[in-house]
Amino acid sequence: MNKEDCGFIYIMTNPGMLGLVKIGYSNDPEKRRKDLSRPSGIPADFVLYATYAVPVELADKKVHSLITTLNPSLKFSPNREYFKMDPEDAYKILEALAAIHGRMDKLFKYIDGEPIKMYTDKVIDEKKEPESKPVVNKTIVSLAFDSDILSEGGKKATNYLKETLIKSDYISSDWKLTHAKLNKDGKRFWANPTEDYIQFDWCLVLNDVYKKVLYIFKIPANSLSIDQMKIRIHQGKRLLDLEIVYKNEIFVCMASKVNFTKWHVETCEY
Repeated sequence: MNKEDCGFIYIMTNPGMLGLVKIGYSNDPEKRRKDLSRPSGIPADFVLYATYAVPVELADKKVHSLITTLNPSLKFSPNREYFKMDPEDAYKILEALAAIHGRMDKLFKYIDGEPIKMYTDKVIDEKKEPESKPVVNKTIVSLAFDSDILSEGGKKATNYLKETLIKSDYISSDWKLTHAKLNKDGKRFWANPTEDYIQFDWCLVLNDVYKKVLYIFKIPANSLSIDQMKIRIHQGKRLLDLEIVYKNEIFVCMASKVNFTKWHVETCEY
């Protein structure tokens, strides 16, 4: 936390309190989470959903006032910091406040307990030239994918995906394509393409074989740098260590902490 920030507005959820979110203020949200989870009467541990670093103390009171002004019925109890709303809706309020105050870089969501910055200076500074132009617009893919091939995974599925997307003119033949299948514990998509992939227009496909869903990403060439990514060496080759988790509406590589959400263009069932 920078010296200009006094503390954080936090959003927490609890698996034992479905339909409720806690919106509060603390200079140490993780410590606050542990303190709230300690009493034996709490049905489960609290989970941090998002935080927003603020320059004034007790800024959460302004958020409480805003919510109750817009819809008084959302306040669960007059003297408690609990609200009857979806955590993503609560997050959107913080997002709006951050945008108004020009502090989008102070906004974080949490994946597996890790704070992930949702915006960078390059994203929020409209005066800066983008690093690269989008390769194509977001266009819905109306394709009938072969479920048996995609469920099997491996090189056969990767080749099938690339051929199908090229034939549909969704990508061109000079694109790189990575197919990452959801692992057996259902938490992470794993893949290890060679490090040169980031120098090309790159189609990344995350395959949830349990829900039969493809998440498609289009990453323009040189949108990432080697310094951002975690590299692993295997049989003399330098590989990108992709361990992508999808949670709280964001896609994050837990190995490098890179947020891939901005490149997500399609979600397709098969």
